[in-house]
Amino acid sequence: MPNHFFIYPKMHRRQRLLVAVIATAAIAAGCGRPVPPSSAIVQDLPNYCASATSPPYPDVLAPNGKKFIVGLLDLGQTNFPSASTPANTLYYACNVSPAINGLVVNDNWADLQPGGENTPIMTRNIDAALAAVAAYNASNPAHPVGVRLRVMGGIDAPGWAKDIGGPIPICDASGSTPPPTPFPTPPGATPTPSPTGPTPCPAEFVRTAGAYWTVPYQQAWSNVQHQLAAKYDGNPLIAEVSVTSCVSFGDEEFLSPIDEWTTDNLNEFGYTNEAFEACLMQALDAYSGWRRTIIDDIFNPFYMITFHSPILTWDVGFTEALMQNCVSSLGSRCLLDNQELGKFTPAPSGGPTAPPNVQNLFAMWSYMESLHEQGVMVTFQTTSPGNLLHTWGSNDAGWNAVVQLARQFGAGSLELWPPELSTLPSPAPGGTPIPCLFVGHPEFTGYTCFSTPTLLGWGQSLAPNGP
Repeated sequence: MPNHFFIYPKMHRRQRLLVAVIATAAIAAGCGRPVPPSSAIVQDLPNYCASATSPPYPDVLAPNGKKFIVGLLDLGQTNFPSASTPANTLYYACNVSPAINGLVVNDNWADLQPGGENTPIMTRNIDAALAAVAAYNASNPAHPVGVRLRVMGGIDAPGWAKDIGGPIPICDASGSTPPPTPFPTPPGATPTPSPTGPTPCPAEFVRTAGAYWTVPYQQAWSNVQHQLAAKYDGNPLIAEVSVTSCVSFGDEEFLSPIDEWTTDNLNEFGYTNEAFEACLMQALDAYSGWRRTIIDDIFNPFYMITFHSPILTWDVGFTEALMQNCVSSLGSRCLLDNQELGKFTPAPSGGPTAPPNVQNLFAMWSYMESLHEQGVMVTFQTTSPGNLLHTWGSNDAGWNAVVQLARQFGAGSLELWPPELSTLPSPAPGGTPIPCLFVGHPEFTGYTCFSTPTLLGWGQSLAPNGP
């Protein structure tokens, strides 16, 4: 049954800014040398990266020979402006940690198809990333890495696509708090608009998107995915491709904006909850050209917006139904995904009941685990390092908790956040950069802060279960 929960809107979008050459050089320079500790986190031992070997992960096969990426993945760059070209590179410690079995290659629709609807796609960003992975794999045949391809639309779409039913102003507060609704409405009460209207979005956070829930927009998006499939479905490097058909920002298509300034704009341009539901129900259609590649379908508990109010109506049953649709449509190529693992702790036994959004998230994770027990592959992405720190009280506790949750809910793989470039300390003359966190920048504490033995242990603790 749907339930209600009132909240002040707060959203996180993965910002993504990476200067690839500098980051790669800085992290590579830190490998094979003594590295001073950062905070209480232990760094790799000298030369460990050169001698460690990957654990014997099982081969979990999908049809036609492509394999699920089992173990740990680097989720790619975590910070680039939506107007810039994303830089994809192998930039974790020692180029590739022996614990990392895959990485996410990201691109924007704006970069792929700037010329207009149905025009040929331009894949220079993806091709450059794949060339780097292929070169690495050729030099490391005992530890090749796979690729999960992810393309963002929404605010990262080209201008011509934003003109499909738009452009619609969207507040993308980038990890800050978007303009709040002045007063929360209690559950069950009649929502009333603010007498002064919604708080305007700060100018620096205003983005635009097309009417992403509409059929014309989805037809244009389907053309992109079919071109990508025609080029890459047979490429053995790309094991998995992420579903991002109905995204407004970021890559989690279930997360529609909830701040009143944005929802008023969406409403003006024809957005309805029913139309958004229909978009999500048809999201897999755009990926019908991918016949050999595993489909990484990203889910969240579904909610409906109450316009002019912070009330959300939750319906996790709708999410579960779409998970079942993924399994029935794709069979063993369906990979169930969620990107908020570790964001909340479970309600303590005998303690107060968790709010509906937390209850629904844990209910969805439990449902994913039940499908895993039936042979369906499950993957997660950790919530942001800042969330892990604030939720669990320390970096060590947060990262270890999220790995335990991944194991509990049946994950065969887990995407990890790397460090954001600005957290790399500037070395003193002659010093060695540290591929880790500056104390005081908890939002971007990358997994490279942890020792390779720790990462190997995390990967081995996951629970692959092939179809």
